[in-house]
Amino acid sequence: MQLSYRREIDGLRAIAVLAVIFFHARFPFFGGGFVGVDVFFVISGYLITSILLADLESDRFSLLGFYERRARRILPALFCVLAVTVMIAPFFLLPRELADFSESVTHVILFLSNVYFYNNTGYFDTAAELVPLLHTWSLAVEEQYYIVFPLVLALIWRKSRALIFPVLLATAAASLAYSAYKVETNVDAAFFLTPSRIWELLVGALVASHGHRLRVPLPAAQAGSLGGAGLVLYSIFFFDDNTPFPGVHALAPVTGTALVIQCASPATWIGRVLATSPLVGMGLISYSAYLWHQPLFAFARQESIAEPSIAVFAGLIIATLGIAYLSWRFVERPFRDKQRIGRRNVFVLSGTGMGLFLAFGLFGTHSGFFTELYKAKLDQRQLSILEDRVPGVSPERKDCQQAHTRISSEFVERFETCFRKYGKGLIVLGDSHGIDMYNAMKSLAGQPFVFGVARAGCRPHSPPKKGSCPFDDFRDFLSKHGEAVSEVIYTQAGFYLAVGSHGVSGNRDIFKLRSVPVYQPNAAFIDRVIAFLDSLRPYARVVWIGPRIEPHLNALRMKRLAMDCAISPLDVQDNIETTFRQLDTFIKSRASADSNITYVSGIDAVGFDESRDLYDCNSVYWSDGDHWSTAGEIRFGARIYKTLVARGLL
Repeated sequence: MQLSYRREIDGLRAIAVLAVIFFHARFPFFGGGFVGVDVFFVISGYLITSILLADLESDRFSLLGFYERRARRILPALFCVLAVTVMIAPFFLLPRELADFSESVTHVILFLSNVYFYNNTGYFDTAAELVPLLHTWSLAVEEQYYIVFPLVLALIWRKSRALIFPVLLATAAASLAYSAYKVETNVDAAFFLTPSRIWELLVGALVASHGHRLRVPLPAAQAGSLGGAGLVLYSIFFFDDNTPFPGVHALAPVTGTALVIQCASPATWIGRVLATSPLVGMGLISYSAYLWHQPLFAFARQESIAEPSIAVFAGLIIATLGIAYLSWRFVERPFRDKQRIGRRNVFVLSGTGMGLFLAFGLFGTHSGFFTELYKAKLDQRQLSILEDRVPGVSPERKDCQQAHTRISSEFVERFETCFRKYGKGLIVLGDSHGIDMYNAMKSLAGQPFVFGVARAGCRPHSPPKKGSCPFDDFRDFLSKHGEAVSEVIYTQAGFYLAVGSHGVSGNRDIFKLRSVPVYQPNAAFIDRVIAFLDSLRPYARVVWIGPRIEPHLNALRMKRLAMDCAISPLDVQDNIETTFRQLDTFIKSRASADSNITYVSGIDAVGFDESRDLYDCNSVYWSDGDHWSTAGEIRFGARIYKTLVARGLL
């Protein structure tokens, strides 16, 4: 099997990296730019398998040699990015974020960052845009795959070469089926974890192992490469954050990439376009560009109270490409030169670098160094803001103030004990905004018996991203224990009850846009929530506290401003407020007309004054763009409690 350099593959790399960069910059029309990673997976599977098969054919295969090539290719630029990011992170991140960053460094260097980010954030979450090393999840997937794949391929080769295609095909089909299943049951696991991504690399491997045997006539090659390019571009321009992904939707960019690799050549139109010098040059620096863009974007967002402008991101992209060229020229290329750096030195340098970054990660995560460093230079007011403490308020919970994510036997037993001790109790039900509400009620409701049944991502109108939700189990519980419940308070994030143009359901990501459109109420989702709450009504009084206005501004930046007592007016986009006010009015009319539940306007109860309700010299009232801090729970909870008491609901 003869390997030769193909310029069009570097051109395809350029398309992939630009798609990812433009997506992370939130440029218009690149809503599906995240599929650039899928393009990279297929290319990687193709190139690595081609190299391995060439080595097996010539009897030069060596696991040590393979991992040496991977170290030369992956580690130098990665170490460079990590070193710079580690040095500048303390200037942008606060202690808790620095500890999280340190933990991410540990996982990056062990090629487990996909597992870490799966457990700690969602790729499409707003908070993820502030994470400097989020993009390294894809490196982890590749390296986990390449720990096993070369050995398996060599074993199959020695057993029977004829088995390579059916084994690869069967494994890819199983991984795709698993990916499709996980998209429906746990979309974050499907996105981040290797089992649901293996098939994308294996598609590239299938093209490498048998594609060269296919003699594609020029007309078919023209059609195939055009169709493949069309599938990739369609995915980039027409997918978005709401597209269930990967699963079957990933077939479009993956199949498109495979078709381009198989069919594009200097004789085809697509091949000639991809082989142009600007695209090839971009493709050569694509790895470094991919590594550098996310830290630059994340730190720019950390320093901005709202989403940076297109002009800012354009400048950051130019800087990314300039740094990427320098990284490719002076870091990547020298380390790939075996004459300049021998195998022994590659492994020594790799081991040393990994050891140093691992030591930093573990130290930053577990030592408390960053916290103590900050404490040494802050006064008590600043410390209270930094640690989100409210003077005079005890964070301790009483024996019958408990938050639960599911209805377990422990929940039931504890609830019955508290009923015997205190009489009827209050239950707060919902998603992560329900957690906010529970914390507010337990501090301010004047009742010792308050239970929370709330789980992030859980809403009655749509399936959860992770795990299962407690709503059906809660209804069963309430049917048996309704006499022990004074009222059920339900609340949830309002943006999930909105819908944009073309039927796109609202989510937190809509507030990443620089000019937020007005989203309309999603009648179908609202009716599902009302139907669920109505099903609880025979057993207890049900109060729905509606959506509140959310600022969707950078709370970490507000915390820095508050610590410096740099108070200045901050503007929440008018269309955000309009969306929530329209939503509140619609739910109020729907609930009063079609149900027996009691609806309380969250906007009326909470209120929202940009000059007072974001931050001051003593507190920041938001932990992120739409969740309350501890100070916010107390501030806004007091207003809600007052409203509920005035209406005779508490």
